[in-house]
Amino acid sequence: MQIIATFTIATLTSILYFTIFWTLSIKFKKTWLADVAWATGFFVTYLVAYLINNSGGFKHNLILILLFFWGTRLAIYLLLKNINKEDFRYQKLKDKWSNNWAKKSYLMVFVPQALMLIVINSGAIISTYTSRTPQISWLDYIATTVWILGFLIESIADLQMFQFKSHSYNQNRIYTKGLWKYSRHPNYFGECLMWIAIFLLVLPLQFGIVGVISPIVITFFLLKVTGVTPVENKLKDNPEYAEYIQKTPVFLPNVRQIVKKFYR
Repeated sequence: MQIIATFTIATLTSILYFTIFWTLSIKFKKTWLADVAWATGFFVTYLVAYLINNSGGFKHNLILILLFFWGTRLAIYLLLKNINKEDFRYQKLKDKWSNNWAKKSYLMVFVPQALMLIVINSGAIISTYTSRTPQISWLDYIATTVWILGFLIESIADLQMFQFKSHSYNQNRIYTKGLWKYSRHPNYFGECLMWIAIFLLVLPLQFGIVGVISPIVITFFLLKVTGVTPVENKLKDNPEYAEYIQKTPVFLPNVRQIVKKFYR
């Protein structure tokens, strides 16, 4: 199937998928369900492209598995984290939009995320256009290793923060141990590593260079739009966080500190 047709179907699938979650968000009054759609939507849209292009090569299957595990873990984490509350970012939007929050959340949260998902997932989607993938190479081993590393970093960071916040007396405190000792946002760093890995996997394929969009766009959004910026703005007036900023880099882990820990 032609590339344009593949992306058209994937885009329509993404919009439909987010619309379903928007409907659920109206019913349960939980706008953070957009994040669950985001987490699982990469696998769903890639699977559609995979099926319509009759993919089945080694890399196609590997990417399918990686997106499934990433999305499933993140979706479960988001459900456990937010099940009894609304994400603070979406609560601010609810307060701002008041009675129009349902309509505006669809047009300004769900649909934009559905479209942005396709942009970030474009490298993986376009790889399905290659009917046969090359044999396993050294780059595949590197990419898979980088992905596993990123997955572990994000998973461990999320688990550590979840356990810390599960105690009511820690709700307004800052967690500065574990992986959070070396980066103020190790979970986002781990996620970016995974998208770098996806790019490395698709790079040797036809049109694979398009995959560079994935790590560039996701890093920009995590740093400037949806991740780091709102969290930092929320905590900027917290004296404990101000001290934390002085000691800990915002994104890239403090490698020197890590090395000193293991070789002191």
